[in-house]
Amino acid sequence: TLLVTDARTGQPIEKFGHLVEPNLSRRRPPTGTLQFAPVRNPAPVDHQGGRVQVSFRPGIDVVDIAAPGFLAQRFDPEPEAPVGDHFEIKLHPTGTVFGRVQDSGVAAAYVGIRLEPGSRKRPSESALELFDRDESRAMMTTSATDGSFQFEGVPPGTYRLIARSSSGTVAYVKRVRVHTGKVVDLGTIDLLAGATIQGQVLVPMGRSLAGLTVRLDDRSTGEKQVTQADGRFRFDGLVEDRYELFLLDVAGSVSDVPPVAVQVAGGEVRDVVIDARGFGTCMVDLTILIGDRPTADASVELTRPGKNAPSIRLGKADKDGRVVKSVPLASGLGLRMCTTDGQNLVHPTAQFDLTLDAHIVESIRFETASLVLELPARLTFPTSSLLQLTLKSSEGASEHSQHVSLVNGTPDSARVTATHGGHSLHFDDVLAGNWQIAFSVADADDRSTTHSDGLSFRIGPKWVYNASATVKLLPAQTATVVLD
Repeated sequence: TLLVTDARTGQPIEKFGHLVEPNLSRRRPPTGTLQFAPVRNPAPVDHQGGRVQVSFRPGIDVVDIAAPGFLAQRFDPEPEAPVGDHFEIKLHPTGTVFGRVQDSGVAAAYVGIRLEPGSRKRPSESALELFDRDESRAMMTTSATDGSFQFEGVPPGTYRLIARSSSGTVAYVKRVRVHTGKVVDLGTIDLLAGATIQGQVLVPMGRSLAGLTVRLDDRSTGEKQVTQADGRFRFDGLVEDRYELFLLDVAGSVSDVPPVAVQVAGGEVRDVVIDARGFGTCMVDLTILIGDRPTADASVELTRPGKNAPSIRLGKADKDGRVVKSVPLASGLGLRMCTTDGQNLVHPTAQFDLTLDAHIVESIRFETASLVLELPARLTFPTSSLLQLTLKSSEGASEHSQHVSLVNGTPDSARVTATHGGHSLHFDDVLAGNWQIAFSVADADDRSTTHSDGLSFRIGPKWVYNASATVKLLPAQTATVVLD
Protein backbone atom coordinates (compact mmCIF):
# COMPACT_ATOMS: atom_id res chain seq x y z
CA THR A 1 0.00 0.00 0.00
CA LEU A 2 1.22 3.48 -0.92
CA LEU A 3 0.12 6.60 0.98
CA VAL A 4 0.63 9.79 -1.04
CA THR A 5 0.93 12.99 1.02
CA ASP A 6 1.73 16.69 0.68
CA ALA A 7 5.36 17.15 1.78
CA ARG A 8 4.53 20.54 3.36
CA THR A 9 1.45 19.63 5.39
CA GLY A 10 1.57 15.86 5.66
CA GLN A 11 -2.05 15.71 4.50
CA PRO A 12 -3.12 12.90 2.12
CA ILE A 13 -3.38 13.74 -1.59
CA GLU A 14 -6.50 12.00 -2.84
CA LYS A 15 -6.19 12.69 -6.58
CA PHE A 16 -3.11 11.25 -8.25
CA GLY A 17 -1.99 8.81 -10.92
CA HIS A 18 0.46 5.96 -10.56
CA LEU A 19 2.30 3.69 -13.00
CA VAL A 20 4.34 0.58 -12.21
CA GLU A 21 7.12 -0.08 -14.73
CA PRO A 22 10.56 -1.71 -14.98
CA ASN A 23 13.49 0.36 -13.76
CA LEU A 24 15.65 0.80 -16.87
CA SER A 25 18.68 1.75 -14.78
CA ARG A 26 18.88 -1.95 -13.85
CA ARG A 27 18.74 -3.04 -17.48
CA ARG A 28 22.27 -2.35 -18.60
CA PRO A 29 23.53 -3.30 -22.07
CA PRO A 30 26.76 -5.31 -22.47
CA THR A 31 28.84 -2.11 -22.51
CA GLY A 32 27.80 -1.43 -18.92
CA THR A 33 26.47 2.06 -19.67
CA LEU A 34 23.72 3.19 -17.29
CA GLN A 35 20.28 3.90 -18.77
CA PHE A 36 17.72 6.40 -17.50
CA ALA A 37 14.08 7.02 -18.36
CA PRO A 38 12.14 10.20 -17.49
CA VAL A 39 9.57 10.10 -14.70
CA ARG A 40 6.12 9.55 -16.22
CA ASN A 41 3.03 11.65 -15.50
CA PRO A 42 0.13 9.16 -15.33
CA ALA A 43 -3.39 10.60 -15.43
CA PRO A 44 -4.77 11.39 -11.95
CA VAL A 45 -7.75 9.52 -10.49
CA ASP A 46 -9.44 9.61 -7.08
CA HIS A 47 -7.94 7.55 -4.24
CA GLN A 48 -9.78 7.66 -0.92
CA GLY A 49 -7.47 8.68 1.91
CA GLY A 50 -4.57 9.05 -0.53
CA ARG A 51 -3.96 5.29 -0.55
CA VAL A 52 -3.51 2.78 -3.36
CA GLN A 53 -2.42 -0.85 -3.47
CA VAL A 54 0.16 -1.81 -6.08
CA SER A 55 1.83 -5.05 -7.12
CA PHE A 56 5.49 -4.86 -8.07
CA ARG A 57 8.50 -7.10 -8.64
CA PRO A 58 11.08 -6.38 -5.93
CA GLY A 59 14.36 -5.19 -7.36
CA ILE A 60 12.87 -4.78 -10.84
CA ASP A 61 9.93 -2.34 -10.82
CA VAL A 62 9.52 1.26 -9.73
CA VAL A 63 6.38 3.37 -9.31
CA ASP A 64 5.90 6.79 -10.94
CA ILE A 65 3.40 9.01 -9.11
CA ALA A 66 1.96 12.34 -10.30
CA ALA A 67 -0.67 14.67 -8.81
CA PRO A 68 -1.99 18.04 -10.05
CA GLY A 69 0.01 20.88 -8.52
CA PHE A 70 2.86 18.59 -7.40
CA LEU A 71 6.15 17.39 -8.87
CA ALA A 72 5.99 13.88 -10.29
CA GLN A 73 8.15 11.42 -8.37
CA ARG A 74 9.65 7.98 -8.93
CA PHE A 75 9.50 5.58 -5.97
CA ASP A 76 11.52 2.38 -5.67
CA PRO A 77 9.90 0.15 -3.00
CA GLU A 78 12.77 -2.34 -2.91
CA PRO A 79 15.30 -0.50 -0.68
CA GLU A 80 12.68 1.28 1.45
CA ALA A 81 11.05 0.09 4.67
CA PRO A 82 7.30 0.51 5.06
CA VAL A 83 5.84 2.58 7.90
CA GLY A 84 3.35 0.24 9.51
CA ASP A 85 1.21 -1.17 6.72
CA HIS A 86 2.22 1.28 3.99
CA PHE A 87 4.95 3.22 2.19
CA GLU A 88 4.58 7.01 2.40
CA ILE A 89 5.29 9.03 -0.74
CA LYS A 90 5.78 12.72 -0.04
CA LEU A 91 5.12 14.94 -3.06
CA HIS A 92 6.47 18.47 -3.26
CA PRO A 93 4.18 21.20 -4.65
CA THR A 94 4.97 23.00 -7.88
CA GLY A 95 5.06 26.77 -8.26
CA THR A 96 2.68 29.37 -9.70
CA VAL A 97 3.51 32.31 -11.99
CA PHE A 98 1.07 35.11 -12.64
CA GLY A 99 1.03 38.69 -13.84
CA ARG A 100 -0.75 41.22 -16.03
CA VAL A 101 0.03 42.66 -19.47
CA GLN A 102 -0.89 46.13 -20.67
CA ASP A 103 -0.41 48.14 -23.87
CA SER A 104 0.01 51.94 -23.54
CA GLY A 105 -1.43 51.77 -20.02
CA VAL A 106 -4.52 49.76 -21.08
CA ALA A 107 -5.13 46.12 -20.13
CA ALA A 108 -4.21 43.89 -23.08
CA ALA A 109 -6.62 41.00 -23.66
CA TYR A 110 -5.98 37.82 -25.67
CA VAL A 111 -2.23 38.23 -25.70
CA GLY A 112 -0.25 35.01 -26.19
CA ILE A 113 1.95 34.28 -23.16
CA ARG A 114 4.74 31.70 -23.28
CA LEU A 115 6.78 30.45 -20.29
CA GLU A 116 9.94 28.66 -21.45
CA PRO A 117 12.25 26.66 -19.15
CA GLY A 118 15.97 26.68 -19.77
CA SER A 119 19.14 28.47 -18.77
CA ARG A 120 21.17 31.42 -19.96
CA LYS A 121 24.68 30.74 -21.14
CA ARG A 122 27.48 32.68 -22.76
CA PRO A 123 29.15 30.72 -25.59
CA SER A 124 32.93 30.81 -25.36
CA GLU A 125 33.29 32.20 -28.87
CA SER A 126 30.86 35.07 -28.34
CA ALA A 127 30.21 37.79 -25.81
CA LEU A 128 26.48 37.52 -26.56
CA GLU A 129 24.29 35.66 -24.11
CA LEU A 130 22.06 32.82 -25.31
CA PHE A 131 19.00 31.30 -23.65
CA ASP A 132 19.19 27.54 -23.99
CA ARG A 133 15.50 26.64 -23.83
CA ASP A 134 13.78 23.30 -23.38
CA GLU A 135 11.12 23.51 -26.06
CA SER A 136 9.37 20.29 -24.96
CA ARG A 137 8.43 21.74 -21.53
CA ALA A 138 7.26 25.21 -22.59
CA MET A 139 3.88 26.34 -21.17
CA MET A 140 1.42 28.61 -23.00
CA THR A 141 -1.67 30.59 -22.10
CA THR A 142 -3.63 33.71 -23.17
CA SER A 143 -4.30 36.83 -21.14
CA ALA A 144 -7.85 37.46 -19.89
CA THR A 145 -9.93 40.56 -20.66
CA ASP A 146 -8.27 42.40 -17.77
CA GLY A 147 -4.79 41.46 -19.07
CA SER A 148 -4.14 38.93 -16.32
CA PHE A 149 -2.55 35.51 -16.87
CA GLN A 150 -1.52 32.60 -14.65
CA PHE A 151 0.55 29.44 -14.96
CA GLU A 152 -0.06 26.70 -12.39
CA GLY A 153 1.88 23.50 -11.79
CA VAL A 154 5.21 25.07 -12.76
CA PRO A 155 8.20 22.85 -11.78
CA PRO A 156 11.10 24.59 -9.98
CA GLY A 157 13.69 26.06 -12.31
CA THR A 158 14.73 29.03 -14.44
CA TYR A 159 12.36 30.35 -17.10
CA ARG A 160 11.87 33.23 -19.47
CA LEU A 161 8.47 34.74 -20.30
CA ILE A 162 7.48 36.11 -23.70
CA ALA A 163 4.22 37.92 -24.47
CA ARG A 164 3.23 38.74 -28.05
CA SER A 165 0.04 40.47 -29.22
CA SER A 166 -1.62 40.13 -32.62
CA SER A 167 -0.60 43.72 -33.41
CA GLY A 168 3.12 42.90 -33.06
CA THR A 169 3.81 44.46 -29.66
CA VAL A 170 5.83 42.28 -27.32
CA ALA A 171 7.08 41.96 -23.76
CA TYR A 172 9.93 39.95 -22.31
CA VAL A 173 10.95 38.88 -18.82
CA LYS A 174 14.48 37.52 -19.12
CA ARG A 175 14.69 35.52 -15.93
CA VAL A 176 11.88 34.01 -13.89
CA ARG A 177 12.98 31.85 -10.94
CA VAL A 178 10.39 29.37 -9.69
CA HIS A 179 10.81 27.57 -6.35
CA THR A 180 8.92 24.61 -4.92
CA GLY A 181 5.48 25.61 -3.67
CA LYS A 182 6.11 29.34 -4.21
CA VAL A 183 4.05 31.96 -6.04
CA VAL A 184 5.83 34.34 -8.41
CA ASP A 185 4.08 37.67 -9.05
CA LEU A 186 5.52 39.35 -12.14
CA GLY A 187 3.36 42.43 -11.65
CA THR A 188 2.31 44.55 -14.63
CA ILE A 189 4.26 43.99 -17.84
CA ASP A 190 4.24 46.62 -20.59
CA LEU A 191 3.96 45.62 -24.23
CA LEU A 192 6.36 47.53 -26.48
CA ALA A 193 7.12 47.72 -30.17
CA GLY A 194 8.73 44.50 -31.35
CA ALA A 195 12.14 44.21 -32.96
CA THR A 196 12.71 43.02 -36.54
CA ILE A 197 15.38 40.90 -38.15
CA GLN A 198 15.45 41.31 -41.91
CA GLY A 199 18.02 39.45 -43.91
CA GLN A 200 19.19 37.97 -47.16
CA VAL A 201 20.63 34.55 -48.02
CA LEU A 202 23.56 34.21 -50.45
CA VAL A 203 23.91 30.80 -52.13
CA PRO A 204 26.48 29.04 -54.38
CA MET A 205 26.39 29.91 -58.07
CA GLY A 206 23.53 28.30 -59.97
CA ARG A 207 21.30 27.80 -56.92
CA SER A 208 17.84 29.27 -56.48
CA LEU A 209 17.42 31.95 -53.82
CA ALA A 210 13.68 31.38 -53.48
CA GLY A 211 11.98 28.95 -51.12
CA LEU A 212 14.82 28.46 -48.62
CA THR A 213 13.77 27.99 -44.99
CA VAL A 214 15.28 30.09 -42.21
CA ARG A 215 14.46 29.17 -38.60
CA LEU A 216 14.87 31.27 -35.47
CA ASP A 217 16.73 29.88 -32.43
CA ASP A 218 16.16 26.18 -33.14
CA ARG A 219 16.98 24.25 -36.31
CA SER A 220 14.03 21.88 -35.87
CA THR A 221 11.25 23.73 -34.04
CA GLY A 222 12.03 27.45 -34.23
CA GLU A 223 9.77 30.01 -35.89
CA LYS A 224 10.39 29.92 -39.63
CA GLN A 225 10.34 32.18 -42.68
CA VAL A 226 10.75 31.26 -46.36
CA THR A 227 13.00 33.35 -48.62
CA GLN A 228 11.61 35.41 -51.50
CA ALA A 229 12.91 35.33 -55.08
CA ASP A 230 15.81 37.60 -54.10
CA GLY A 231 16.73 35.49 -51.04
CA ARG A 232 15.26 37.94 -48.51
CA PHE A 233 13.41 37.02 -45.30
CA ARG A 234 12.00 38.86 -42.29
CA PHE A 235 11.09 38.12 -38.65
CA ASP A 236 8.84 40.68 -36.93
CA GLY A 237 7.53 41.09 -33.38
CA LEU A 238 10.72 39.97 -31.62
CA VAL A 239 11.69 40.82 -28.06
CA GLU A 240 15.08 42.23 -27.10
CA ASP A 241 17.43 39.25 -26.97
CA ARG A 242 20.16 37.27 -28.70
CA TYR A 243 18.96 34.99 -31.50
CA GLU A 244 20.44 32.40 -33.81
CA LEU A 245 19.36 32.05 -37.45
CA PHE A 246 19.48 28.60 -39.04
CA LEU A 247 19.39 28.09 -42.80
CA LEU A 248 18.02 24.58 -43.39
CA ASP A 249 19.81 22.17 -45.68
CA VAL A 250 18.43 21.61 -49.18
CA ALA A 251 19.57 18.49 -51.06
CA GLY A 252 21.50 19.48 -54.17
CA SER A 253 21.63 23.14 -53.15
CA VAL A 254 23.08 24.14 -49.76
CA SER A 255 24.16 22.17 -46.70
CA ASP A 256 25.67 22.50 -43.22
CA VAL A 257 25.54 26.29 -42.94
CA PRO A 258 26.62 27.42 -39.44
CA PRO A 259 24.03 29.43 -37.46
CA VAL A 260 24.30 33.20 -37.49
CA ALA A 261 24.07 34.97 -34.10
CA VAL A 262 22.13 38.25 -33.93
CA GLN A 263 21.54 40.61 -30.98
CA VAL A 264 18.56 42.96 -31.26
CA ALA A 265 17.31 45.74 -29.01
CA GLY A 266 13.67 46.59 -28.40
CA GLY A 267 12.07 48.12 -31.51
CA GLU A 268 15.30 47.76 -33.54
CA VAL A 269 15.35 46.73 -37.21
CA ARG A 270 18.47 44.62 -37.76
CA ASP A 271 19.91 43.68 -41.18
CA VAL A 272 21.61 40.29 -41.49
CA VAL A 273 23.31 38.31 -44.26
CA ILE A 274 23.52 34.51 -44.21
CA ASP A 275 26.41 33.69 -46.54
CA ALA A 276 26.00 30.12 -47.79
CA ARG A 277 28.17 30.51 -50.89
CA GLY A 278 30.85 28.25 -49.44
CA PHE A 279 28.37 25.57 -48.37
CA GLY A 280 27.33 23.82 -51.56
CA THR A 281 26.75 20.10 -52.09
CA CYS A 282 27.87 17.17 -54.19
CA MET A 283 26.36 13.76 -54.94
CA VAL A 284 27.81 10.54 -53.54
CA ASP A 285 26.83 7.19 -55.08
CA LEU A 286 28.52 4.25 -53.34
CA THR A 287 28.15 0.48 -53.58
CA ILE A 288 29.45 -1.24 -50.44
CA LEU A 289 30.63 -4.86 -50.46
CA ILE A 290 31.98 -7.23 -47.80
CA GLY A 291 34.16 -9.52 -49.85
CA ASP A 292 31.91 -10.29 -52.81
CA ARG A 293 28.62 -9.77 -50.94
CA PRO A 294 26.54 -6.54 -51.00
CA THR A 295 25.90 -5.07 -47.54
CA ALA A 296 22.11 -4.86 -47.71
CA ASP A 297 20.53 -2.54 -45.10
CA ALA A 298 23.91 -1.55 -43.62
CA SER A 299 24.09 1.97 -42.20
CA VAL A 300 26.80 3.93 -44.05
CA GLU A 301 28.52 7.18 -43.09
CA LEU A 302 31.49 9.31 -44.10
CA THR A 303 33.84 10.14 -41.23
CA ARG A 304 35.66 13.44 -40.83
CA PRO A 305 39.26 13.67 -39.57
CA GLY A 306 39.56 14.28 -35.84
CA LYS A 307 38.51 12.32 -32.79
CA ASN A 308 35.16 14.02 -32.14
CA ALA A 309 34.38 15.40 -35.60
CA PRO A 310 30.75 14.74 -36.63
CA SER A 311 30.23 12.21 -39.41
CA ILE A 312 28.09 12.60 -42.54
CA ARG A 313 25.36 9.96 -42.58
CA LEU A 314 24.59 8.59 -46.04
CA GLY A 315 21.76 6.30 -44.92
CA LYS A 316 21.03 2.60 -45.38
CA ALA A 317 22.31 0.63 -48.32
CA ASP A 318 19.72 -1.07 -50.55
CA LYS A 319 19.65 -4.80 -51.36
CA ASP A 320 22.56 -4.30 -53.77
CA GLY A 321 24.64 -2.46 -51.17
CA ARG A 322 24.09 0.90 -52.88
CA VAL A 323 23.53 4.22 -51.12
CA VAL A 324 23.05 7.61 -52.85
CA LYS A 325 22.87 11.01 -51.17
CA SER A 326 23.50 14.72 -51.65
CA VAL A 327 26.11 15.70 -49.05
CA PRO A 328 28.00 18.81 -47.86
CA LEU A 329 31.46 19.67 -49.11
CA ALA A 330 34.43 18.30 -47.18
CA SER A 331 37.83 16.70 -47.71
CA GLY A 332 39.80 13.78 -46.34
CA LEU A 333 36.72 11.74 -45.39
CA GLY A 334 36.81 8.06 -44.46
CA LEU A 335 34.09 5.41 -44.63
CA ARG A 336 32.38 3.52 -41.83
CA MET A 337 29.42 1.17 -41.86
CA CYS A 338 27.34 -0.74 -39.35
CA THR A 339 25.71 -3.99 -40.45
CA THR A 340 22.22 -5.08 -39.41
CA ASP A 341 23.68 -7.34 -36.71
CA GLY A 342 25.65 -4.48 -35.15
CA GLN A 343 29.10 -5.06 -36.65
CA ASN A 344 31.02 -1.80 -37.13
CA LEU A 345 33.65 -1.69 -39.87
CA VAL A 346 35.96 1.22 -40.75
CA HIS A 347 37.49 0.96 -44.22
CA PRO A 348 41.29 1.06 -43.89
CA THR A 349 42.07 3.04 -47.06
CA ALA A 350 38.94 4.68 -48.54
CA GLN A 351 39.17 8.47 -48.71
CA PHE A 352 36.88 11.04 -50.29
CA ASP A 353 37.20 14.70 -51.25
CA LEU A 354 33.77 16.23 -51.79
CA THR A 355 33.89 19.23 -54.13
CA LEU A 356 31.14 21.50 -55.39
CA ASP A 357 28.66 19.73 -57.71
CA ALA A 358 30.86 16.64 -58.04
CA HIS A 359 29.17 13.27 -58.66
CA ILE A 360 31.22 10.56 -56.96
CA VAL A 361 30.41 7.00 -58.07
CA GLU A 362 32.53 4.26 -56.49
CA SER A 363 32.39 0.63 -55.44
CA ILE A 364 34.00 0.11 -52.03
CA ARG A 365 35.04 -3.36 -50.95
CA PHE A 366 35.84 -4.38 -47.37
CA GLU A 367 38.46 -7.13 -47.70
CA THR A 368 37.80 -9.60 -44.90
CA ALA A 369 39.17 -12.83 -43.53
CA SER A 370 38.27 -15.39 -40.86
CA LEU A 371 39.94 -15.62 -37.46
CA VAL A 372 39.98 -18.72 -35.25
CA LEU A 373 40.87 -18.25 -31.57
CA GLU A 374 41.91 -21.34 -29.62
CA LEU A 375 41.43 -20.71 -25.90
CA PRO A 376 43.19 -22.61 -23.09
CA ALA A 377 41.39 -25.70 -21.81
CA ARG A 378 41.76 -24.46 -18.23
CA LEU A 379 39.41 -21.53 -18.95
CA THR A 380 36.01 -22.04 -17.35
CA PHE A 381 33.29 -20.04 -19.06
CA PRO A 382 30.55 -18.45 -16.92
CA THR A 383 27.05 -19.65 -17.84
CA SER A 384 26.40 -16.30 -19.51
CA SER A 385 29.62 -14.90 -20.94
CA LEU A 386 30.42 -11.66 -22.71
CA LEU A 387 33.23 -11.95 -25.26
CA GLN A 388 35.07 -8.88 -26.52
CA LEU A 389 37.44 -9.02 -29.48
CA THR A 390 39.38 -5.85 -30.29
CA LEU A 391 41.84 -5.52 -33.16
CA LYS A 392 44.22 -2.56 -33.33
CA SER A 393 46.48 -1.50 -36.14
CA SER A 394 50.22 -1.18 -35.64
CA GLU A 395 49.69 2.57 -35.09
CA GLY A 396 47.48 1.76 -32.10
CA ALA A 397 44.19 3.13 -33.46
CA SER A 398 41.20 0.88 -32.84
CA GLU A 399 39.87 -0.38 -36.17
CA HIS A 400 37.67 -3.34 -35.33
CA SER A 401 35.77 -4.34 -32.21
CA GLN A 402 33.16 -7.03 -31.72
CA HIS A 403 31.01 -8.07 -28.74
CA VAL A 404 29.46 -11.53 -28.56
CA SER A 405 27.26 -13.10 -25.89
CA LEU A 406 27.94 -16.76 -25.17
CA VAL A 407 25.26 -18.65 -23.23
CA ASN A 408 26.13 -22.25 -22.36
CA GLY A 409 28.68 -22.24 -25.17
CA THR A 410 26.30 -20.91 -27.84
CA PRO A 411 27.04 -17.48 -29.42
CA ASP A 412 24.33 -14.96 -30.30
CA SER A 413 26.04 -13.81 -33.53
CA ALA A 414 25.68 -15.42 -36.94
CA ARG A 415 29.27 -14.33 -37.68
CA VAL A 416 30.69 -16.38 -34.80
CA THR A 417 30.84 -20.17 -34.45
CA ALA A 418 31.80 -21.84 -31.16
CA THR A 419 32.97 -25.42 -30.66
CA HIS A 420 34.38 -27.35 -27.71
CA GLY A 421 32.15 -25.40 -25.31
CA GLY A 422 33.43 -22.08 -26.63
CA HIS A 423 37.15 -22.90 -26.39
CA SER A 424 37.42 -22.72 -30.17
CA LEU A 425 35.87 -19.55 -31.65
CA HIS A 426 35.55 -18.87 -35.38
CA PHE A 427 35.02 -15.19 -36.31
CA ASP A 428 33.91 -14.39 -39.88
CA ASP A 429 34.07 -11.05 -41.71
CA VAL A 430 37.09 -9.70 -39.84
CA LEU A 431 38.96 -6.93 -41.69
CA ALA A 432 42.14 -8.11 -43.39
CA GLY A 433 45.39 -6.58 -42.15
CA ASN A 434 48.11 -6.75 -39.52
CA TRP A 435 46.50 -6.62 -36.11
CA GLN A 436 47.21 -6.60 -32.43
CA ILE A 437 44.55 -8.77 -30.77
CA ALA A 438 43.00 -8.08 -27.37
CA PHE A 439 40.49 -10.73 -26.29
CA SER A 440 38.48 -10.80 -23.05
CA VAL A 441 35.81 -12.92 -21.40
CA ALA A 442 33.45 -11.46 -18.77
CA ASP A 443 30.75 -12.84 -16.51
CA ALA A 444 27.64 -11.08 -17.83
CA ASP A 445 25.74 -11.85 -14.60
CA ASP A 446 28.36 -10.32 -12.29
CA ARG A 447 28.22 -6.52 -12.71
CA SER A 448 30.41 -5.64 -9.75
CA THR A 449 33.13 -3.67 -11.52
CA THR A 450 32.90 0.13 -11.34
CA HIS A 451 34.70 2.35 -13.86
CA SER A 452 35.14 6.05 -13.11
CA ASP A 453 36.79 8.94 -14.94
CA GLY A 454 36.34 11.39 -12.06
CA LEU A 455 33.25 13.01 -13.57
CA SER A 456 30.94 10.01 -14.09
CA PHE A 457 30.87 6.30 -13.47
CA ARG A 458 29.47 3.15 -14.96
CA ILE A 459 29.06 -0.36 -13.61
CA GLY A 460 30.45 -3.09 -15.85
CA PRO A 461 30.81 -6.86 -15.88
CA LYS A 462 33.56 -8.76 -14.07
CA TRP A 463 36.29 -9.82 -16.48
CA VAL A 464 37.52 -13.41 -15.92
CA TYR A 465 40.00 -13.78 -18.79
CA ASN A 466 42.25 -11.50 -20.86
CA ALA A 467 44.77 -12.37 -23.55
CA SER A 468 46.66 -10.66 -26.37
CA ALA A 469 48.47 -11.67 -29.55
CA THR A 470 49.37 -10.48 -33.07
CA VAL A 471 48.04 -11.81 -36.36
CA LYS A 472 48.21 -11.17 -40.10
CA LEU A 473 44.85 -11.68 -41.81
CA LEU A 474 44.83 -12.15 -45.57
CA PRO A 475 41.70 -11.54 -47.68
CA ALA A 476 39.41 -14.59 -47.98
CA GLN A 477 41.74 -16.72 -45.83
CA THR A 478 41.53 -18.14 -42.31
CA ALA A 479 44.15 -17.57 -39.61
CA THR A 480 44.35 -19.47 -36.32
CA VAL A 481 45.71 -17.94 -33.12
CA VAL A 482 46.37 -19.97 -29.96
CA LEU A 483 45.92 -17.86 -26.81
CA ASP A 484 47.58 -18.62 -23.47
